[in-house]
Amino acid sequence: MGKAPGLRLMVFDLDGTLVEEPSSWSRIHQHFGTQTVERRNLRAYSRGDITYDEFAVRDIEAWPRATHIDDIWRILQDYRYVPGARACLEGLKKMGLLTAIVSAGLDLLASAVADDLAIDYVLANGLEVDEEGYLTGKGINRVEPLKKDLALDTLLQRIGLRPFQVAAVGDTKFDAGLLRLAAVGFSLGTDEELVRVAQHSISTLTDVPEILSDRAPKS
Repeated sequence: MGKAPGLRLMVFDLDGTLVEEPSSWSRIHQHFGTQTVERRNLRAYSRGDITYDEFAVRDIEAWPRATHIDDIWRILQDYRYVPGARACLEGLKKMGLLTAIVSAGLDLLASAVADDLAIDYVLANGLEVDEEGYLTGKGINRVEPLKKDLALDTLLQRIGLRPFQVAAVGDTKFDAGLLRLAAVGFSLGTDEELVRVAQHSISTLTDVPEILSDRAPKS
């Protein structure tokens, strides 16, 4: 199985793309019953009324005090992959591509998925904890939802690759920056804003290695 000329790296969003949960942050809000706060914060961030740092702090402050990072992992660990995720990663590895997760979701989940699926690089957000592992109320923000292209560019500089060597897949408008920066963009699902910037609209991740293989030169 060949690969498209020049491509070296396949980048995935996490929530809703590799795992079925649409948001690891939302999963926690659902557990604590703070979805109303989450929706209010998201609207304020999307309008530009607050920064992403403020967004993260407001989200975390909505959760119970004295929440331990182990409590967060217990909420997140019961995740399920979207259909075809494992087969997609196996196909990409056979093509010789590096893989990465770039997500505004939480690094606890992103790292677990990366370990299980043998994904090479992870860039996701974290939760600051004190020396005993309790949340301090601050986030560790590495990936801003509306500026994922900047996060991807940071990763590319770190590993010595260029945008023309990258393909990316996401599922919502928040992944548009990834697709715009990448040479090849895949929209998983029917989000209209993302479909408009994608070269390929797919219904399953197993389409990804097949399409990339078709783009490869035939021997």
